[in-house]
Amino acid sequence: MQKDEILLKKAPKLNQNDSGRLVMASPLDFGIADNELTSYVTPDCQSIIPISRTASLRSSVQWGDIPIPASIFHSTYKVNSSAYIGELPYATETEIERNTKRYACAVTALFSVAGRLYLNGKPLITATSMFGQLPDWNEYISIWSATNTTTAYIKNGIEYGSTKSNDLGPGFVSYCNNKGYNLQESHAGAPIFEQFKQQIANNCNSIFTAQAISNGSTVGHSMAVAGWVDATRTPGNDPAVGHSYLYVYDGWNGMAYID
Repeated sequence: MQKDEILLKKAPKLNQNDSGRLVMASPLDFGIADNELTSYVTPDCQSIIPISRTASLRSSVQWGDIPIPASIFHSTYKVNSSAYIGELPYATETEIERNTKRYACAVTALFSVAGRLYLNGKPLITATSMFGQLPDWNEYISIWSATNTTTAYIKNGIEYGSTKSNDLGPGFVSYCNNKGYNLQESHAGAPIFEQFKQQIANNCNSIFTAQAISNGSTVGHSMAVAGWVDATRTPGNDPAVGHSYLYVYDGWNGMAYID
């Protein structure tokens, strides 16, 4: 959080029993609030604004809180500039679990990428059920194996997998090569936004991988990248701060934006 000391001074007046709370008013807006949760100070210290009834008081970040669904994003943000490689073919988590009895976010991201690779004028695989197509579910298992994905736990008969980030690129290259598709990869441990922009400019695929702290544990997540945008919150949605976002398949339900 920026300007912590200033933010604390501007925080709503607290009685002696109050300690103040950090609240999330939207996926990208946080502030310090009083215990009555009547208002909070924005991170840029420019305004004290009411807390909406949808503000989150979760004690830890959940990965599902972070991506902003495309429908919500476009109703709240004004896009100033953008670039895309095109829509990603994808299968939802529910579809994947039902048809493969497995799920791993990294495998799901690569499965989507494989669906937009073309060999001899045809998609390398079918990765979506959109338009009445039947996904190549066996290829999901093949990508799982090629990337050395291991079973982290089993719940309700579904294997949930974990993939090491260093295995993503080499494993996927091996998988594609075995199908006759020549692919090269590179790995950046801490990429900057400009690197993703360059990938999009070159019409190249990227996988965004990051970690969040949830209930004291580190939880990773991987998403296929389809583009980037520079956007500003629209009037009436304070604070009007510009941000850069990646346009991704969130790995669960659909396309989303992530800061």
